[in-house]
Parts: sequence; C-alpha cells; structure tokens
Amino acid sequence: MELLLQELDLAAAARDLPAAIQWLRVAEAVGEVLDRDASQLVVDMDDFPGWRHSYDAAVGLRKQQLVSALHRQLSDANASPAEIRCATRALADLVGEATALQAMLHCYSTKVQVSQALLLKQLTAGSDPDSLEFAGGLVQRTLLEIAAAADDLVATFGVSQREPASLFAVWAEREARFVAAMLRRHVLTAAAAASTGLHTTVQVVAMTQVLAGMLELSHSVSLTSTLTTELWPSVDGALRRHLKRFTDELRMAATEEINTLVLNALAAAEAGGSSKAAVQVPSLLTGTSLCREVAMLAELLAPIANPKLAATFRKALTDIFTAATQTISFTLKSHMEASAANSIALAPLIPAVMEVLAGIIEEGLSDGVAVFSAHSGPVIDGKSMDRALSTMYKECQLSSRAAKSSAKQAGAKGGLSADNG
Repeated sequence: MELLLQELDLAAAARDLPAAIQWLRVAEAVGEVLDRDASQLVVDMDDFPGWRHSYDAAVGLRKQQLVSALHRQLSDANASPAEIRCATRALADLVGEATALQAMLHCYSTKVQVSQALLLKQLTAGSDPDSLEFAGGLVQRTLLEIAAAADDLVATFGVSQREPASLFAVWAEREARFVAAMLRRHVLTAAAAASTGLHTTVQVVAMTQVLAGMLELSHSVSLTSTLTTELWPSVDGALRRHLKRFTDELRMAATEEINTLVLNALAAAEAGGSSKAAVQVPSLLTGTSLCREVAMLAELLAPIANPKLAATFRKALTDIFTAATQTISFTLKSHMEASAANSIALAPLIPAVMEVLAGIIEEGLSDGVAVFSAHSGPVIDGKSMDRALSTMYKECQLSSRAAKSSAKQAGAKGGLSADNG
C-alpha cells in the first residue's frame, strides 16, 4: 500500500496528470477490495478498522492535493491551451464536469483580465494615447480568449452536452458585459466631453459589432446583442448631446436668416416696390444646413443601425425640424406683430418659406437619410413634420390678422378723437 501511495505522490510531483489519476484510481480500487473482504480482514489483521480509516484518509488527502494542484494550474494566465485541456479533463475525472468547466472558464477569465490590464497600462502610460486602438485591442483580446475557451469546451466536453454549453454561454455574456463596461469607463466617457464624441462612440460600437460578428461566424458564439445593449446608453447619450448642440446652432442660424429675409422684404416695401422679389426664397441656408447634418448623421450611424437607434433617430429628426419651424415662426411673428405695415409686407414671405420647408421634407431629408433607411426602414415622420409646418402657418396667420386688427382699432379710435375735437 505504501508503494502504491508513493507512486501516486511521484506522479503528482512530476505533474504527470494521467499517471497520477491512474494511480489514484488504483488506490480507490484497492479500497473497494478492502471493503469487499472486510469481514475476513477484520479477523486476520489487528485493528483493521483503524488501518482502513487511515488508508482512506491518505487516499483522500492525495486526491484533494491533486485537485488543488489542478486548480492552481487552471489559475495560471500563462497556461497553454494543451495544458488547460489536460488539466480540465483531469479535474472533470476527479470532481465532475461542472466544477472542471468552471475552473477552465476561470482560467480564461484570468487570461482576459491580464490582457486587459496590460492594454490599460499602455493606454495610461502613453503620452498621446490612441483610445480607438485601445478599444480595438481590448475587444479583440477578449473575444479571442472567448473563442479559445469555446474550442476547449468542444474538445473537452463535446458538442452534444447541454449543461456545459449553457454554463459557457453565461460566462461569455458576463465577459462581454465586463469588456463593454471597460469601454464605457476608459473610452466612451472621455469621448463624451469632446466635440467628436459621437463619431468616436460610433466607431467603437461599429468595430465591436464587426469583431463580435466574426466570432459568431467562426464559433457560433453570439455576443453582438449583449455588447450592443451594454453600449447603447453611450450611443444614445452621445447622439443626444450632438443633436442638442446642432439644434441650438440651427435655431440661431434660422433666427439670423429669417431676420435678413424680413429686413429685405421691409426694405422693398418701404421703397414702394413689390415685395415679391424679396420673398422669392429658392432655398434656406437653415434648410441646407439641416439636410447636410442629417445626411452626415445617417452615413455615420448606418453601420450600427438597429430598431432602437432607428426609433431614436426618427424622433430626433422630427424634433430638429419642429425646432426649426418654431424658431422661424417665432421670428416672423415678432416682426409681424410690430405693426400692421410689417404684417402686410411680410405676408407673402410665409408661403414662400413654407414651400421651401415642404421641399426639404419631401426631398432633402428623405435623400439624406437614404443610406440609414436602407438598413432600418423609413425614419422620416412626414406626418409630424407636416403638422409642424401647419402649426407654423396658423400661428403666423393669426399674428398677421391680429396686427391688422389692432391697426384698424387704433385707426378707429383716432377718427373718433378727431370728430370729438
């Protein structure tokens, strides 16, 4: 018996896992024989129960030591794929597949963490760090380790067992969520403060989706949905900040442009000429700027188009257009309400501007979002934009009539005063 245990100890010390397990199985088989012949051995041996207990304890201790050694081997981030598979098989033979799989996945988690820590150290140590390069390396290293783990899963446990596959899927999603959190913390949060925040965010998300798609094609491990969901708050936040800046700029540009058109129309009226020349508005710089910005956004967002982004983009387009019409309406009303003369001179300007804005809906915006719509379906809410135009027209007409009515009432009061005098 002592020789048997010594052989087991030698195999374990030499890290000859197959031999160690083989000797352990022989030792356990000897224990079964002792149990079978216990009734006779009790008669033949003094204190057989005590000796039997000591033997079981010695075998159990060596099994525990072997299991601990395998766990240590599977905690080594430098373990090779061959070493990982060998240790996982040995551990599965000793303590079962579930525990062995968890240890194997823990090994790959350690590998991922070491790679991520090294990349983060390089990012923070660089004088001019490239956040996109860091993001690409971070996602690529993580997904490569997930792919290696998938290979080991199949090689060690086969493809037909449901429980190992389920445990692996949960682990892979957890690693995907963790790498997404690192992207948000070390890349996207910093990008949010820059004027190019949306562009950087979209680049990172698009690159992540491409790499996840490659993993899905090569190993049938689908993590695109998990990564997209985890990164969506960053995309949504960056898009909203970008649109707010643009909307503010658009409002200021629209106010300035309408003021210029108003001054031209009033100058033509004061000169005694027709105001038609002043209200022939072939285009609006505000509308041109809007269409150009929308086309740029559509092209930028198209690679990461999905239903949630499409809904956000659709609402954003409607809100921007509505903001432009509200600004134009407010500016026109403020001039028309100043006097009846202004109201009369500016009345032809309303349909001219309306016609240009309607053309923007029908052609400019629709053409601009074509590349995005090809991925997600229509994103122009024509009905809502038409309602915004109708509201603008009604408000301007009401202001015009109110200004004329006020002028008539003032004239009537003036006539009464003259008669009384």
